[in-house]
Amino acid sequence: MADAFDAMTSTRSYRRALTQEVAFDELRKNSARQFHPRVVEALIAAIERRGEHFGAGYEASEEHWATPPPVAGTGSAGLGDLLPEPHGVASNGGAA
Repeated sequence: MADAFDAMTSTRSYRRALTQEVAFDELRKNSARQFHPRVVEALIAAIERRGEHFGAGYEASEEHWATPPPVAGTGSAGLGDLLPEPHGVASNGGAA
């Protein structure tokens, strides 16, 4: 489950990172189906208790990337549609 959380909150070659809040919602939505509900709540509680922040808005600045992360994309997991459109970028890839 921690690996799933890390995958959701990390930018991949096919999509940007989700926010921590969206990842928490996805874990909760899939608890009892994919993950044990108590384990989900334990991970979320531990992250919140430690004041840690992961995901979109907390990753390294794009200027440090050799190739910038993608603007959008659903990826194979279909999670890209959970992320709001980046400011100033239309869904067709052009400027808003």
